Amino acid sequence: MHRIHERPQDVPHSYHELGMTISIESLLNKLRDLDSKNVVNDQRSFVTFDDGWKDVLLIPDGFFKQHETLTPVIFLTDDQLLGNKTAMPLHRLYRWMEEEKIPMTQLSNFAIQRTELKNLRQQKQHEVLSKTLPPIIRDEAYLEMSAVEMLMAQGWLFASHGPEHSDLRQLDDETLCQMLTTSLALLTTNGMRPWLAWPEGRWDNRVHNIAKSLGFEKQFGLFEEERKGTAVDVVLRFLW
Repeated sequence: MHRIHERPQDVPHSYHELGMTISIESLLNKLRDLDSKNVVNDQRSFVTFDDGWKDVLLIPDGFFKQHETLTPVIFLTDDQLLGNKTAMPLHRLYRWMEEEKIPMTQLSNFAIQRTELKNLRQQKQHEVLSKTLPPIIRDEAYLEMSAVEMLMAQGWLFASHGPEHSDLRQLDDETLCQMLTTSLALLTTNGMRPWLAWPEGRWDNRVHNIAKSLGFEKQFGLFEEERKGTAVDVVLRFLW
């Protein structure tokens, strides 16, 4: 999951257009249904949240204690683990589109292609956006580290969403090893799980093997993402 809202206007319209937000009421109902099915089938499920949005605080305290077959996991980038709340490129874009009232269908009028942006390294994405958008901003919709600590105390799990939010398959072996080693060290320092959710859900067997060799004990991808490898130990998630 990405965004959660009480009212549609609580998140930029782009997230609605892209199917990347869900109402808190719908989410809680889906989670209750999933928990009931898990109880019947003697199963457990990870409920994962990407990008560190503070929207997760809409979920009532104790909800996952009451639905014990569900384990909440939040994936944070290295910047977020370091307390840096600089907006990720696409989040920066969606906020600007909201302020300027630009629908997704008109984005190409500004020489910005969302799918092409997602193929670039994170810094390059920012450089492309800076030709049209205002300067890079902090995003106050990300979790504060104090909230992270509070959720950890309540039993929520935290893990890595990568050293940067881009397609890490683009990196050579040496660069990826260096960056993932830093990610793993940040997880250890913060008492978090040595798990990795590949940004954009994109991974292949090469990057999977590198992450595994460095000590990442669990890796996550997306069922909906076609750009993925064949390793059977990667947990594939459904998007809600």
